[in-house]
Amino acid sequence: MSLAISIVLFENGDELDGAIESVLAINANLQLYLIDNSPTDLLKRYANDKRITYVYNGKNHGYGRAHNIALHHALNQKIKYHLVMNPDICFSGGTVEAIIKYMDANLEVGALIPRVYYESGRLQRLCKLLPTPFDLIGRRFLSNTQWAARQNAKYELNKFDYDKILNIPCLSGCFMFLRTAALEKTGLFDERFFMYLEDYDLARRINRFYRTVFFLMSALCMVLRRVLIRTPNY
Repeated sequence: MSLAISIVLFENGDELDGAIESVLAINANLQLYLIDNSPTDLLKRYANDKRITYVYNGKNHGYGRAHNIALHHALNQKIKYHLVMNPDICFSGGTVEAIIKYMDANLEVGALIPRVYYESGRLQRLCKLLPTPFDLIGRRFLSNTQWAARQNAKYELNKFDYDKILNIPCLSGCFMFLRTAALEKTGLFDERFFMYLEDYDLARRINRFYRTVFFLMSALCMVLRRVLIRTPNY
């Protein structure tokens, strides 16, 4: 098996159909893990394919700890790649296959995120620098000041046009494509983070040993749902 994928669930499965449809259309030997943090197991109904493993936690363990359940399986089974993604993500055919091809050819890359779009077609600006205490304080308490605006522009790489492959220290967990060999060096998500910044922390640790990159993707298909990964153009 070459690819494991994990999606963490909590109560609402309204957007899950598109994600599962996209995953099961990937031309690869894969296993999809649905890790359910909901108080009930009503979302078990989505595990209707032999390639889907449903794990019911019975309580909300948080984002990173839940994904770690699937990541442990991937490491134990010596699966080469693992995709961490959100349930509101969908993507067109050939997207993940192109990412695998790129990762196979670039062994120095430990983690990757492609372009991600909102349903409106607006680009999500997910490439960021490591946040400093000043960045976090400014965003939380001083957001209306010019100083905070300058800090935020630098932190969010506002001058980057998303027009080239770039090695960046922070990757969003909405669609984080991981080389499992990198995780053997760095460890998995830090479970002390219940939600938010655990993805940046993991990317930061991977970036010590590997490149963590924004992978250039071009817009070739229509937006299907709230968030879309678009097909690469070669």
